[in-house]
Amino acid sequence: MYIPSAIKRACQILCAFTVICSSQLYAQTNIALNKTVTASSQLQAASRAVDGNTHAHWESVHSEAESWLQVDLGAKYKLGTTTIYWDAYNASKYTVQGSNNAIDWVTLATREGGVYGSRIDTINLLGSFRYLRINAKEKPAGNHWGYTIWEWNVTGTLVPPPQVLLFENFDNATFPTALNVNGPGRQLSTDITKTYGNQGKSLRYVYSAMGTPNGNQYPYGLFDLSSYNTDHVYIRFYAKMPAHTHGLKFVKVFGKRPVSDNYANTTFGLDYTGVGSGTGSMYAVSYGDGGVTNSPTGPVEVTANDTNRTVDFVGNSTNSGRAKNLSGYKVTTVQHTFHESDWGTNWHKFELYVKLNSGTNRENEINDGEITVKIDGVPYVEATGLFNRHPTNGTIQKIEILGWTQNEWPWVNGIGRVEKPTPEFEIWYDNVEISLNGWGPDPL
Repeated sequence: MYIPSAIKRACQILCAFTVICSSQLYAQTNIALNKTVTASSQLQAASRAVDGNTHAHWESVHSEAESWLQVDLGAKYKLGTTTIYWDAYNASKYTVQGSNNAIDWVTLATREGGVYGSRIDTINLLGSFRYLRINAKEKPAGNHWGYTIWEWNVTGTLVPPPQVLLFENFDNATFPTALNVNGPGRQLSTDITKTYGNQGKSLRYVYSAMGTPNGNQYPYGLFDLSSYNTDHVYIRFYAKMPAHTHGLKFVKVFGKRPVSDNYANTTFGLDYTGVGSGTGSMYAVSYGDGGVTNSPTGPVEVTANDTNRTVDFVGNSTNSGRAKNLSGYKVTTVQHTFHESDWGTNWHKFELYVKLNSGTNRENEINDGEITVKIDGVPYVEATGLFNRHPTNGTIQKIEILGWTQNEWPWVNGIGRVEKPTPEFEIWYDNVEISLNGWGPDPL
């Protein structure tokens, strides 16, 4: 490294060493310590940033306007904090990102306004990731050299390996199957021209035609998670709606309820109203946040409506609830509805994730709920920092497929909503996986 003044540099090293030691660098276990590190460039080795040696540092080449430093934690961790011990040659603007494959990155924090001089930045992080990256974007006035980090400390809790609770491909199934499928329209199709992968069996459910008034049906398939005491669940499967498209609840995640009217569930529903992108479309995820609503006598706690909030695929999710303006809240969407016309006659892969927010009452609840929807590999919505359960709810109780449907109720100008009869329609499911701590090893 070029040293403009040996004395000046010695003072900088002494000051930096004093700052690091006085901060109790390893007050918590540093999960980045001695892990594999890579960088955009290495005038001083990247490994020095995680070697526990306060006399050694990573430094990028001076010619880089932007640089990055990346650590492989070796496994997936639920992150707590990251602490960056910058030398005087720091970044005035940088981001911290997380990834589970070192390809797709999620920005966890952005920092701006840093000035020249040694400093320590400690940042709270949300999410579970294997890889973490610092992207140095800009240098402060006075830094004519590279980006330099003495030590990089990361705290977190190891995420257990994936635990598959259910994998049902229906090939050897008989009713009610492992999903406890009930309803008069249930079938296990063996027509290999229509089953998933053109082999074995697939679940086909036929919803019968509905007339007016008040046409509705409620078949279901249930999987009980109550004994696992989990606050999160991963769900993936294939589905198709090859004939008439219409709405149904599709997939629901229920939390445990202390009483019958205190609940909040998460619904990955298909539209039956016809007011969005057509019946059978998916344009939002609905859930309850246990919030309050205003009344003539003051705020009233919401108990009866279990899906009074939504994260929308298009727009800015203005109805996402009381966490919207809190730290950690973030909703990223593809800005595209899964339209009724997107179904076609093909099978589609759905990947859904729910984590209920923490806490046991109104006083200690934390907005750390999460919701993810991927369809055919495309992330339609990724939401973090949510309230998505009633504060008195427990952990996840059950998963439901199929579910409630009713007649279309389109708006008619000058009249309002008018019930419209629904013809027969069908929904198919296959390769249904329900797991904890990530997706299982079984390829879908």
